[in-house]
Amino acid sequence: MTVICRTPGKPRRLFSAAASGLLLLSLAACSEGGDGPVTTPPPSIDAGGSSDGGGESDSGGDPTDTAPEIPAPDPADFTGMDENSPEGAEQALRYYIAVSIWAHQTGDTEELEKLSGPDCGECADLVAEVEELSHDDETWSGTTVTDEGSRAYESENYDHEIGYIYVVGDHTEPNSDGGSGEVAEQAYTAIAGLVWRDDRWFIDGLSVEKTERDL
Repeated sequence: MTVICRTPGKPRRLFSAAASGLLLLSLAACSEGGDGPVTTPPPSIDAGGSSDGGGESDSGGDPTDTAPEIPAPDPADFTGMDENSPEGAEQALRYYIAVSIWAHQTGDTEELEKLSGPDCGECADLVAEVEELSHDDETWSGTTVTDEGSRAYESENYDHEIGYIYVVGDHTEPNSDGGSGEVAEQAYTAIAGLVWRDDRWFIDGLSVEKTERDL
């Protein structure tokens, strides 16, 4: 997955990179029974969207997976993402990330584009990346997305800024040699600016970084 670190098309800024460290600390405190407004993560989500209660996928790393065998994430699995609230924004970001991983497996960008705000240059970069994978017939194999937790922050530029830590399971994807190879499980921190428009959430700014965590 491409790691995105630039600012949105408009002169807006997501919260400081230091906040990702604070997010890790707050989630760690939550896992130890501490207090704090941290959204409890649901079970592991098959990035293809199957609603079987979570768990690791048997298809991770299997290059025979094809688009017709990988159903899209189900919005019903992200309860409240249609609500204008901090929790709704958190769920909307979870859904966006699940859709982005699914898009890398199928080459389908339609839903990813629907979730992207017009000023989100990073979102456009993700769409372009998926389109290139699809054009070159180099989509990913099946995998899972496991939530580590999320947190809403106040924002001067967006309706809400959300920090979200998640783990992408083992899978195969193209490598620099022109072939494909196994990619080990990796944690990421996504920081997104969300806006509420036309009765739903849009991702209007995005930064994703690999994350070292020990929760």
